[in-house]
Amino acid sequence: MDTPCRSSSVPAAKRRLVDIESPNKDRTLANMIIDFSTSDYPPYLKIVLDTLLDTREELKSIKELCSKIVDENKALRCENAKLKELLQLKESQLKSHVCSVCSSSPPNSQVVSSIDHERDIERKRSVVLAGIVESSSASPSERASHDLHVVQSVLDHLNVECLPVSVYRMGRPNANNSRLIKVVLPSSFFQQTAVGRASRLRSFSRKGVYLRPSLTKEERERQREERLAKRRPVHSNHSNSPPIPPSNTDLATNGGGTVSSQGNL
Repeated sequence: MDTPCRSSSVPAAKRRLVDIESPNKDRTLANMIIDFSTSDYPPYLKIVLDTLLDTREELKSIKELCSKIVDENKALRCENAKLKELLQLKESQLKSHVCSVCSSSPPNSQVVSSIDHERDIERKRSVVLAGIVESSSASPSERASHDLHVVQSVLDHLNVECLPVSVYRMGRPNANNSRLIKVVLPSSFFQQTAVGRASRLRSFSRKGVYLRPSLTKEERERQREERLAKRRPVHSNHSNSPPIPPSNTDLATNGGGTVSSQGNL
C-alpha cells in the first residue's frame, strides 16, 4: 500500500511546552478527576491524574525555591563586589598611610638625639648619694625600703620638700663597699636645692654621707682631674709645702671621690 508523503511545504507541528504555573491546567485536571469519579472510567486513570497534580505542585515549589536561590545568589554577588571594592580602597589607604609614616619618621640620628635629650632632663633632676651602708636584710623589698627611708631622712635634713620619684642602688653588689644611690627628684629645682645644701650633711646623723649631682662620665672625669690638680704640690717658692686636701664642701658636692667610672651617674 502506498503511503502518501507529507508535503514539505506544510510545517510540522511543534510540541508545545507545558506551563506549570498556568491555573487553567489545575482547574482542568481537577474537573477531569471529578468526571472520572462519577463516570465508569478505569480507576488507574484517577490515580494518574492525582499523581500529575502532586507532581505539578512539587514542580511549582521547586521552581519557587530555585527562583529564591537565584535572587539570593544575585544579592550575594552584588554584596561581594561591593566588599571587594571597599577592601581595595582600604588597602590603598593603608599603603598610603604607611608610606607617609615612613617618610615622616625621623632618622636614627634624630631618635638617638631625642633619647639623649630625655636622659639629660632626667640627669638634671637627679642626685647621687654616697656613704649610705646597705641593709643586710635578705628581702630585696626590705633593702629597697631601707634605702628609701634613708634618702627621705637626707631630704628632710636638707629641707628639700618633695618625695623622690625613684631611688635605687647602682652597679652590682660589693661586699667591701656600699653602692651609690641614685635619687631622681620631681624637678631640677629640687635637685639644685639639694646640691646647694649638700654641705649641711656634715651635721647629719649618719656620718660620711655625701651628695652630688648626677654627672656624665666626662663630667666626673673632669672633676676628678680638677681635684687631683688641687692635691698636687705647686712648684714654686713654696715647693716644700704639703698638698692641699679637699675641703668638706668638695666632698659633699662631688661625692668625696667615691664616684665610679660606669655610665652616666
